[in-house]
Amino acid sequence: GKYLSRTLSLKTPASASLQYRVAIGKNITKLSDDVYAIDGKSYYIKAADASIEKIGDNTVLLVPVKDKVQYSVMW
Repeated sequence: GKYLSRTLSLKTPASASLQYRVAIGKNITKLSDDVYAIDGKSYYIKAADASIEKIGDNTVLLVPVKDKVQYSVMW
């Protein structure tokens, strides 16, 4: 399939608790170690060390921020 890779670099070190929201949707499902389906497989995210959290009526996919954030969007 097709994908877009993205890397965000930080000039200042992030605090240990900082997270980056990679995706938001009604439903996020973990398919494998690093791959997540967003809203019934309308698209996929590949991100290491990601976590899924429920916020209100939405679900978000978060990755910890270190010196950089890397993820891919696949469709």
